[in-house]
Amino acid sequence: MARRWLNSTSHPKLTFAVNGNTPPTQLAVDGTVVERVMSSSVVDWAVETRVVGTATLDPEAGIVRAHVETLATPTTMGPLTGHVRSLSLVAPWTEGEPTTPADVPRFEL
Repeated sequence: MARRWLNSTSHPKLTFAVNGNTPPTQLAVDGTVVERVMSSSVVDWAVETRVVGTATLDPEAGIVRAHVETLATPTTMGPLTGHVRSLSLVAPWTEGEPTTPADVPRFEL
């Protein structure tokens, strides 16, 4: 859910929750990950990534539905390269539905 640089450090502050005692179980993640490149330069290159997500877990089938979203912002004035935003969706497919990529849903973050 977060970018990794070669020779970097990260400080995750993520909360994971399990809701419900009977299947299917609802899972959730929420928080931030601060990543800092290890560099000897004067500039402290760091990125803070906000992470939110939910998933439905069926013990027989595994993850049957999920929505995980990230939004990365630089903590310095330096440019941010890579994936600034990501959205991952998992949903069941049934016979007859299109197999082409669907439109990206609206971002929540």
